[in-house]
Amino acid sequence: MKKITFPLIFLAMTLTGITQTLPNYSFEDWTPFTNYEDPDSWNTPNLLTSLAQIIVVEKSDDAYDGNYSAKLMTQKIEIGTISYTAPGLVTYADFSVNTETLEYGFSGGLYLPESVSSLSGWYKYSSIDGNDSATALIYMFRHPEGEDIDTIGVGVKFLHDTDEWTSFTVPMQSLNFHLPDTFNVLLMSTATFVIDSMPTGSVLKVDDLTITTNTGIFNLNIKNITLNVFPNPATDRIAFETNEPEKERKINIFNASGQLIKQVNFNGRRSQVNLNGLSAGNYSYRVFAGRQLYNSGTFIIK
Repeated sequence: MKKITFPLIFLAMTLTGITQTLPNYSFEDWTPFTNYEDPDSWNTPNLLTSLAQIIVVEKSDDAYDGNYSAKLMTQKIEIGTISYTAPGLVTYADFSVNTETLEYGFSGGLYLPESVSSLSGWYKYSSIDGNDSATALIYMFRHPEGEDIDTIGVGVKFLHDTDEWTSFTVPMQSLNFHLPDTFNVLLMSTATFVIDSMPTGSVLKVDDLTITTNTGIFNLNIKNITLNVFPNPATDRIAFETNEPEKERKINIFNASGQLIKQVNFNGRRSQVNLNGLSAGNYSYRVFAGRQLYNSGTFIIK
C-alpha cells in the first residue's frame, strides 16, 4: 500500500501546482488618455482605433469580483477611405499595427523563467447571432541569443455565449521541456485573427485571471522605473536613461520576430546601445534584474 500511496500523493502535488495572480489580473487599475482608458500592464488596440473615435477595450463596472472588469468589443473602424474591423483585445505582449497593410503582430510578454501549466479566469460573452466565439490564448517561449525563438508551450480555448459570469481554464500544451523566459496572455472578442472575416458586435467581459506554475512563485508585476529611451526613431545608437541605478540590471532587445538580438548591462543611470548592423524596423526591449522586470517597450530603427 505504501508503494502505491506515495507516488499518487507526489503526482497530485505535481498536477496541482501553485496558483498566482498576474499583473492587474482583476482589471482594477486603469490609466486615462485623451479619449480613452487602458488597463495598466496590458496593451490594447485603443491607441489606433481612437483615431476614429472608436474604443474597443473599455472599463466595465460589471465585474465578477472587485469594481471593474475589462470589456472587449469587435467594432468597425473607418478613417477616411480606410475601413476595417478591429477586435477588442488585451495582451501583455507589445502590440503593433502596420497602418498601410492593416497587418498586426505581437512581440514580448511577461518575463517568467518558469513553466506555466494553465490560465484560469471568469468571463461573460455575447456574440452576433451565436456565430462567433471569444479567444483565450496563452503561450511561453524563450529567446536564445542569436537564435530563432523557441516556442515551448501553447494553449487556446474558445469561449462561447453566456449571460452569467462563467469560469474558464486554458491548459498549456507543452511542446518541449526547455525552460521558458517569457509568458504571454492574449484575450480577444472574436475567434478569428483575419481582419476581413471578423463579425462586428461581439462583446467579451473578462475578470480575475490566475496562472498555475509547476514549482515556484515569481514576482510578475512590473516594478516600473522612470526610463527615457531616445532618440526614437533611432539610427546607429539608442540611449536608455534613468535616475535609479541598480546592480546586475540588463537590457534585452528583440527584433519583430521575437528573437533576442542583443543584451547589454545597465547598472548605472545611462546605457548607450550600438545599433550598427541592425536593419530598419520595429524592435522591443525589456529592462530587468534577476527575476524582476522593471520596464518594457518598443522603438524604431529608421
